[in-house]
Amino acid sequence: MITAAIVAGGKGERMGSVLPKQFLKIGDREIIIHTLEKFINCKKTDRVAVGINPEYYDYAEKLFERYFGKDRIILINGGTDRNETINNIVTYLKNNLQLSGNDILLTHDAVRPYTDERIICDVIEAMDHCDACTAAIPSTDTICTSSDGLTAEEFPDRSKLFMVQTPQAFRIKDWDEVYSSLSSAQKSIATDVCRLFILAGKKVSIVPGSPENIKITYKSDLN
Repeated sequence: MITAAIVAGGKGERMGSVLPKQFLKIGDREIIIHTLEKFINCKKTDRVAVGINPEYYDYAEKLFERYFGKDRIILINGGTDRNETINNIVTYLKNNLQLSGNDILLTHDAVRPYTDERIICDVIEAMDHCDACTAAIPSTDTICTSSDGLTAEEFPDRSKLFMVQTPQAFRIKDWDEVYSSLSSAQKSIATDVCRLFILAGKKVSIVPGSPENIKITYKSDLN
């Protein structure tokens, strides 16, 4: 079974809006609704769960019911950060559903509404030969490192740099081992699932993402 886990716990403060950015609209529908439709309509996903900021649980519940009816989406309280939100989703699934050793969790940003079925399916299929998988695209920009944000230090070889996207996938049975093996410091620097798996010594595969699969971050991204 494959569960699509949509991470929607953020407040979107960089957007400068009253509502979190996942509830802003592109056209006549909320960003998160565009995102959810991609996974609900995907033939390879069996269920969809959303980790939501508890402050917006009731708001999200009414919104999802309006678009999708009841019982189409599992709504779960998110944590203080992305990793804790995913941990809450995994814990809920393990406590409330019958899972097998091969069950996969497919994580995705609520504010990446432009992913497509090809990317979703490629990430799922890659799980046949890896511990975790992420969509990514080659970096088209030169990247430098800087410890203080003022002075450039190193310029890594661009041919080896990729811009990580979601969806990402892993087997649910592996989560507890990976998450519990890392220190608080390691968890704090890991901004996505695949970084956690790499820190735990697991094999992470890359499949091609898309330049259109952007994460809505600033108001200009809505244009």
